[in-house]
Amino acid sequence: MSELALKHSPLPDDDQLISCQTCLDSVPLSESQISEAEEYVAYFCGLECYDLWVHQNQQANKLSVKK
Repeated sequence: MSELALKHSPLPDDDQLISCQTCLDSVPLSESQISEAEEYVAYFCGLECYDLWVHQNQQANKLSVKK
């Protein structure tokens, strides 16, 4: 696959299964919660996993600032 094809891959359609960023469960795109970060899109099966992901990232950011 060319580098251009990798950069411009099509977005998933609503029937496609995606993996939750936190628990890795497969969920239909139409049922997922989406968080758009600066350089990527993360999908979540629900608000519980999204909240856990936010908390984990906040903790990781605090640790990296202390170094």
